[in-house]
Amino acid sequence: MSSKLTPAKLGGELAFLCLAGLFTGTAAMADPWAVPENPYLYQDSSQPIIHFNSAQSDVNRYPMPRGNVEVSADRVGFIPASVAIPGTVHKNYGDGTRVILASTNSSVMKVRFDGGRFEKVDEILIPGFEQDNANGEVVGKLLADLDAHYMDEAKTLAMLDRYMETYHLGTENAPNGLYTFADSRGDYFAGYKTSVFRVSDVDPSKSALSKIKVTASVDVRTLLDPEVAKTVSRFVGLNLTYDGYIVIAMPGLIAVLDRDLKQIHAALIEGEAVDNGIAVDPDGGIFVVTSKYMRKPTTGR
Repeated sequence: MSSKLTPAKLGGELAFLCLAGLFTGTAAMADPWAVPENPYLYQDSSQPIIHFNSAQSDVNRYPMPRGNVEVSADRVGFIPASVAIPGTVHKNYGDGTRVILASTNSSVMKVRFDGGRFEKVDEILIPGFEQDNANGEVVGKLLADLDAHYMDEAKTLAMLDRYMETYHLGTENAPNGLYTFADSRGDYFAGYKTSVFRVSDVDPSKSALSKIKVTASVDVRTLLDPEVAKTVSRFVGLNLTYDGYIVIAMPGLIAVLDRDLKQIHAALIEGEAVDNGIAVDPDGGIFVVTSKYMRKPTTGR
């Protein structure tokens, strides 16, 4: 890593031009709004990262079906999972099998969906968040009850309130598992509270059928200066730079972390709330909206 992060402040038209740069890049492309592919993200995927690409544009390069598409009931699959805002990543394996990796507020699930399948291959609980997990039976019953009483707002809200209290859901931990990506090695990364977890196939030779496990994790606070660590309370955003480093966003802090989860460089953003994800460009720019500014820390490339 070449240098520590350096923060910058953007505003007005300048902020708009910098955002436009996320999409155009520096090389000429057939589509002037195309996002340059990040070589360190999983390559054979329609969604290797939440929001589809490093620019977080929510634009998928694959075309959608045209015309009217009818979906019959027998083609709708359902796998109950602990209620949360899910982070999902798609992976194609070399043998033609396909999976979705989905993180909940407390777990990571691997689902195979090729050849008409929609089958859970494995699900692992995130260490330290087991108490927040609701099993499939609990979630299935909750959804059935909500469906049965969907016209009764008071009753459905009461059901959700009880569920959220039981499984410790709230605004502080809502981003747990939300921002995720798969890197070029096939490893899946997700953030929980103040920690980053790396999830990998147990036996890559089994491709879609391989179980998964946590192969590395770190509480980011342990890598920071003790005084800085005291200010870090929860996870918000996750991305991957075009030279293969993890970018993380937390209230008051933007940091770059290697994928072995051992080395960190941080830029402090004191007195500003960070409550959303982050975008990166091919030239080392990192874009984050705080409660006061659009910030652009750079990795010094």
